[in-house]
Amino acid sequence: MAAEEIMMICIDNSEYMRLYDPYRFKLQLDCIRSYSDIKLKSNRKNEIGIVTMGTKDTKKWLSPTSDLDIILCITLIISLC
Repeated sequence: MAAEEIMMICIDNSEYMRLYDPYRFKLQLDCIRSYSDIKLKSNRKNEIGIVTMGTKDTKKWLSPTSDLDIILCITLIISLC
């Protein structure tokens, strides 16, 4: 069994990504959803947190958690901002 991992995922939500390259922004979020699903299924003790780093301020959206539903909700909220 793999060792427990705690990861923080950094999302680029810069103006360029959101407004001028929305396809890449959507792909970034899709990859995060897939990666999170795989990592949490590989070890139920793994935890994933989310921060955004594309504006003036870095924002922590989610402290590390092993709840995939919360991770999916947060990525949906970020996609709508």
